[in-house]
Amino acid sequence: MSTRSYICIENEDKSISGIYCHSDGYLTYNGAMLLDHYSDREKVKELISLGGLSTLLPKLHPDKSKPHSFDYDKRQEDVCVFYGRDRGESGNEAHEVVLEDIDKDIFIEYVYVFGLDNKWRYFEGGDYQKTGLMLVEDGLNKEYKNLGFKRPKDVYGYFTDKDIEFFKSLENKKDAEMWGGKKMSFPCYICIENEDGTYKGIYCHTLYWLTGVGAMLSDHYKDRKKVEKLMSAGSIERLYPTKVTLFNEDTYGYKKELDKPAHIIDLNDYDDPETTLVGYVYVFGLDNKWRCFESGQYKEKGLIDLDEAIDEEYKQYGFPRNFVRGYGVFFPKDIRMYQEMYQESLKKKKEKDAEMWGFQHSKR
Repeated sequence: MSTRSYICIENEDKSISGIYCHSDGYLTYNGAMLLDHYSDREKVKELISLGGLSTLLPKLHPDKSKPHSFDYDKRQEDVCVFYGRDRGESGNEAHEVVLEDIDKDIFIEYVYVFGLDNKWRYFEGGDYQKTGLMLVEDGLNKEYKNLGFKRPKDVYGYFTDKDIEFFKSLENKKDAEMWGGKKMSFPCYICIENEDGTYKGIYCHTLYWLTGVGAMLSDHYKDRKKVEKLMSAGSIERLYPTKVTLFNEDTYGYKKELDKPAHIIDLNDYDDPETTLVGYVYVFGLDNKWRCFESGQYKEKGLIDLDEAIDEEYKQYGFPRNFVRGYGVFFPKDIRMYQEMYQESLKKKKEKDAEMWGFQHSKR
């Protein structure tokens, strides 16, 4: 899942040039990143000149002495990832845009514009006619006021309910800065049940959601040998359908005590949201089925069937699991968009079925 955005610059002739950004378009990531690291007009021009990008990060250019590409395991720390430069794609060049037109694109959720006064402004997709361009700084201040805590320095990402509770609990701003690193993470534990009834597990740094790691395990890690191979990797930064990226010293929010081989764990140790940042625990049982629990619910519910939990999650969203490709978190705007698309698909299916039925009926 991605929160798509446009990043733009106002030109001297009042026209606007922009590029597409695929990931993390929301205020607390792209908005904050632009405000903190792209306040210089020349740097913004250079960003725009490099064309569409997958991920916005503080640095534009990689160290030439080291590899840097679109592949996750070959990306340099803190360096932007562009479709053209880093994957050799064409058709992603900066181009003149009309804000009213972007506003109508249901897939673009945020639009950022660096004005002639060297200030960042934005609007949310679909709201331009109502709100116009608003200052990013004001938007961030309002966002963190609603979250209930001060904006932590150098922290970029989406805040889950659990993250919000954690930051509210911090006693001072310094603690928040020390904890946050540069990007929010959503850790989980991935485990396998041993013959003696114990559990061996590894730490996974990101995408703990049922619709992230949970769905990926269910779809791509059904074979015990593949799960055992996953365990052999030790702590991982991120899980993919066919590979992992290792959890190492370059990982955001790196903590040495978490970087270790698969080890025996007590599930109860990850059941208290007050003492662990782990949001979910996934367990591959002796019957070769995935089960899970959300931190804080193990004592009450025990291990629950993973597929049933995922299906229930999508039921709450209002569209089926097989309607969406990909893995990740769904923001409220994502949910509304997919609900509308799903209802429209149902409507078209009914119309098609009606046409088919009428055709078959007339043949009889």
